[in-house]
Amino acid sequence: MRHLLVLLCVTGSLQAAPLWVCDGGQSEINWSPETESVQVHLRTPESLATVRASMDQKACARDYYSPTGAMICLKKDLSDMVRWQDDGLVIDNLKRWSFGNQLQFLSGQYRPSLEQTEDGWVLHLNNAVMVNSKTLIQWDNGPIPLQGCEEVTPYPKSQVRIQVLGDQYMRGTLVSAPLPKVAVYAGDWHGGLVLGETDQEGSLTLDMEVGAHNVSVMKLTSSHSALWNDPQSYTVTQRRDNVFRVHVAPVTVRLLSATSVPYGKAVYVTGEGEYLGNWQRATRLNLLPDGRWELLKNLPVGASYKLLVADWTDASTLWLEGQKVSWQAGPNQQIPPLKDYYEVVIEASPSFL
Repeated sequence: MRHLLVLLCVTGSLQAAPLWVCDGGQSEINWSPETESVQVHLRTPESLATVRASMDQKACARDYYSPTGAMICLKKDLSDMVRWQDDGLVIDNLKRWSFGNQLQFLSGQYRPSLEQTEDGWVLHLNNAVMVNSKTLIQWDNGPIPLQGCEEVTPYPKSQVRIQVLGDQYMRGTLVSAPLPKVAVYAGDWHGGLVLGETDQEGSLTLDMEVGAHNVSVMKLTSSHSALWNDPQSYTVTQRRDNVFRVHVAPVTVRLLSATSVPYGKAVYVTGEGEYLGNWQRATRLNLLPDGRWELLKNLPVGASYKLLVADWTDASTLWLEGQKVSWQAGPNQQIPPLKDYYEVVIEASPSFL
């Protein structure tokens, strides 16, 4: 395997170093030390012609608010991560998983991506525009296959320790304990890309590629319940002291409120800690067909909370500052410990001030 030197520019910044060279040297998959990301540089006339031709086309979607089902069409512009250079096209800030072959971008879900298939690397110049709150137009200016790719520089990796901690409140203090045998996933755990399982100390140690990663965890706690978290972003550096701490609430809570509220209002819950919004952000309960309000969520045992009534919002959370709120009467409530087989059930019939 050939090794390439990373040279200093006149300005003192680091140049991108090729990881893969494709299309007889006309296309490159590069590593950018400054941004710790992947860059793709296309120079082949066929690829550039394909991109230019796609930009003359339009992408359409049905207007959600149109009573006649009218279509909204936009020109197939390129993402702001894509830029033209004198000798071709450059796609910046791609992030790569060391597990699986999907190269991911830094943020968002429908943006340029690079995928390694059985036939080689394929670049997707994806893009999306939200026209109104309900109409999304999305398109692909590719896919662009990269032919005959050869790896010339290994992608940098570093050791990472992922520690999974279960949270509960004891006398108003958050207490965290290691959770063993929890599966750790790259990205959303629904995708099934398992990195490994925590040991008895709640830790998983492995090598991951340098750059930004999304990590989630999941463990079945019974045939009807599980603990999990949404993907969290972490950045792996070239140091060997990368430690990611993932906090989860091990207990599934079903909060039910038999509360009748005026039209345009909804029942919310807020409380101490990030799980319940730190008394600053409230989570809306869902209205059931029988008229009750329900929240099904993993919450830390012992956490204080209160229900409240406020204006309905389509968003799942509501910032309380500046809101007109009716609070649950009486003292703060607490999430009780697990007594049933798989979840804590709280049935409340509160009055509101």
